[in-house]
Amino acid sequence: PVSAFVKMLREEGSGVLVMGLLPSALRLGSAWAVFFAGHDAFMKVFQKPNSSSHEGLTHLQILCAGVTIGIASWAVSLPFDVVKTRMQMNPKASPSFVSTWRSVAREAGVLGFYAGSSAAALRAIVGSTSFFWF
Repeated sequence: PVSAFVKMLREEGSGVLVMGLLPSALRLGSAWAVFFAGHDAFMKVFQKPNSSSHEGLTHLQILCAGVTIGIASWAVSLPFDVVKTRMQMNPKASPSFVSTWRSVAREAGVLGFYAGSSAAALRAIVGSTSFFWF
């Protein structure tokens, strides 16, 4: 691990240590904002007055909330994840967030930002539903 770290620093400079930091922050920030806002909104709509967390919710309601909010969260944040991944995979061809964003848009259009969306959606269904369940 140390030799790989030193090799990265020698070959690509210290900037490699923060490569993809901006899109990572944007992905996480947008994903969690949608997730927690969605969770709060769902609870306000379906929760019985004066009840605790999931009291009175059916399993179907919990499942639907988890699926819907998990997918919405990834739909908002996946474009940032695609940009981050491209920047990290090929730093010389994708030196900045803006240039990488433009490159994805030029090469594949809007759908290019959703590469890997089916895997993200499946992961979101499991992860978000389990979050709502407990």
